[in-house]
Amino acid sequence: MMHRDPREPPPEVIRESVRQLKEWMSKEPHLPSIEDENWLETYFYNNRFSLEKTKAKLAAYYSLKNEYPDYMKNRDPISPAILRAREALLTVIEEKETKDGYTLMYSKFGPDPDKFDQRDTYKRSLMLADAMHLEKSRLRKYISIVDCQNLSYKHILKTLPHVHRLANLLNTYSESLQVQHFVNAPDFLYKSIELVRRYLPEKLRVRIRIHTAGSDSIFDSIDKDALASDFGGNGASLDELDDRCQKMLEKHRAWFLQQDEVCATVGYRWKNSDEKLEEMKGSFTQLSID
Repeated sequence: MMHRDPREPPPEVIRESVRQLKEWMSKEPHLPSIEDENWLETYFYNNRFSLEKTKAKLAAYYSLKNEYPDYMKNRDPISPAILRAREALLTVIEEKETKDGYTLMYSKFGPDPDKFDQRDTYKRSLMLADAMHLEKSRLRKYISIVDCQNLSYKHILKTLPHVHRLANLLNTYSESLQVQHFVNAPDFLYKSIELVRRYLPEKLRVRIRIHTAGSDSIFDSIDKDALASDFGGNGASLDELDDRCQKMLEKHRAWFLQQDEVCATVGYRWKNSDEKLEEMKGSFTQLSID
């Protein structure tokens, strides 16, 4: 889905930017050559039409595929591991927006933490992000809602050692997360969130909202017509959304199967920091976009 942005340049500038991105990737010895112009254009849109940021995100994305192959390779949406991950952590996106123009994405932990493999579950979540790119989902503003009804200490203990890796991977995406809601939150979640906060960007730290079980405070920020029926809203159920998202992943199965070798040179490591982005300024060919 396309959204309008007041900074959106004319079509000819977008086409020239995509051409530059293709040329840049083809000439960089450590990066793969990407011919899919829609993929590059979506990255350009989601980085708010900045060539520097787009190049940084693309370089990070393709380099981290080698650094974290357990998250970014072997991504068959109908493989037993990914289907088990679907049951262990339901992750879905509602493409219909709220009245304020936000896109809702939901996660819900399964009842058996022994079936929760953090690598496969978060791998599948990142696959959904890539599938949305393939669907030309651009300039969306996201609100994340995590249902913690089945959350246990075991889930958290399995996740904590991998938080830093996951944060690095999430930083290769440019989707705009406005608020992170935790609903049906148990008491121990507050302490767990404090352990994780240090790894989160400052903007995300201040956007976390925690709602205890039985609270309807989430209606203060999300209109009832858009919210999933599982939480008392009038929107589609999580099961319905899960079915749609799985079909979307399977639609792009051939693409996922082809992507294992589409990555940066083995051994190349992208410096994932704002300082690296600052170093890059001036070294990239730029288009003037007012």
